[in-house]
Amino acid sequence: MAEDKVISLPRSGRPRRAPTVERVRRTKIGRILSLLRRMIPIPAYLVDPTGPLLVTVSRLLKRAAYGEALALSHEGLQRCGQGKDAKSRRRWWQFLSCAVHSTEMLDRGAERENLIALAKAYQARDKGHSVAYCFSHFSRWKYAERDYDTAVAYAEIARDADRTFAEAHFLLGWYALYIRQADPLDHFRSAVENDPRYLERITRDPELLNFPHIIRDLRRPWLRSRAK
Repeated sequence: MAEDKVISLPRSGRPRRAPTVERVRRTKIGRILSLLRRMIPIPAYLVDPTGPLLVTVSRLLKRAAYGEALALSHEGLQRCGQGKDAKSRRRWWQFLSCAVHSTEMLDRGAERENLIALAKAYQARDKGHSVAYCFSHFSRWKYAERDYDTAVAYAEIARDADRTFAEAHFLLGWYALYIRQADPLDHFRSAVENDPRYLERITRDPELLNFPHIIRDLRRPWLRSRAK
């Protein structure tokens, strides 16, 4: 076997190194440009277009344009789904909340299952108000379908995602009373503690009026606090 030959490029073919003065000049220009980028604020919409898109969706919801809001929410979900940072995930859940609300108003059964499937893929790693909002709706949807075990499980996910989200506590109280035949008082109390408006909602609910002892016990600490 012949020995391998080392082939060298001719000097004329080698890349010429820039003179020292030119290298220094390029470095200074790079530093100046980097400094300018930090000093001059760049509009957020030029960097992240999902912010203005979320504002547009919110405006559509206020106008009850639920079909358009749902379509743009899915666009936002796709854009935010490509990001791995906390901000992208948080905004992803905000878009999902908008999609859930739109679907609720449009009453689209197939879309409900689609949104639940999307949420379950991210639910284990994320927390927050939007996660609780979505899973509370999912819980209600499953309760309406008489899938009670799943309804309870989704309400528990909502509660664990945001312990201050009153609706999740209310749902768990309801399920404790009507599904598990257990004492719902602690759940109802947690709902009222996190949102006092739930006291009136619970005590005036036509079905809960059949349980006067629950209403009486729930009102008792509230009346004591007002008396002080």
